[in-house]
Amino acid sequence: MRQPDQTVWFESETVRQPYIEIIEPNSGNQVITAIEVLSPDNKTPGSGQRSYEQKQSELLASGVNLVEIDLLSTGKRTIPGLPDLSNIPDAVAKDLQRRYLVTVSRMHPRFCELYGIDLSQRLPRVVIPLKPSDKDVTLDLQAAFHRCYDTGPYPQLLYYDQPSPSPLSETEVSLVSHVLKR
Repeated sequence: MRQPDQTVWFESETVRQPYIEIIEPNSGNQVITAIEVLSPDNKTPGSGQRSYEQKQSELLASGVNLVEIDLLSTGKRTIPGLPDLSNIPDAVAKDLQRRYLVTVSRMHPRFCELYGIDLSQRLPRVVIPLKPSDKDVTLDLQAAFHRCYDTGPYPQLLYYDQPSPSPLSETEVSLVSHVLKR
């Protein structure tokens, strides 16, 4: 048997989609609330988006509260229970037109809260639902964002001297220029 001339090892790159689960340890680690930070893969047509939509449906069908943090300004919105966004109230449409969006889908009672966010705004404090018998907790997204940025690799990975990957309005360009001069 002939031996190969060379052997090449391939490392498979696993794409991780991190999320947070709040569980009830006294009931067999039942998931109460899932917190998802959306990635471009979740919002771009293809297998990643289909996979996320399936996960979203499974979470909601199992009675889990779902918090989705969408800090991406491109791609399809992933609002649970609103697959057809063409026939919605004006107030909801206004939030959907904002650059960023956080949705909080509650299971008991079943409804969805929207936090529309413009680039010029501070990220909000959002409520995180727990069990119906428990009081909501508050998550300060701006504080969490600052902590992740300050302790993570982002200052070395992000190039603020380059054009924005997303189109910006004139007002947003002016705002970004002002912030970067500080």
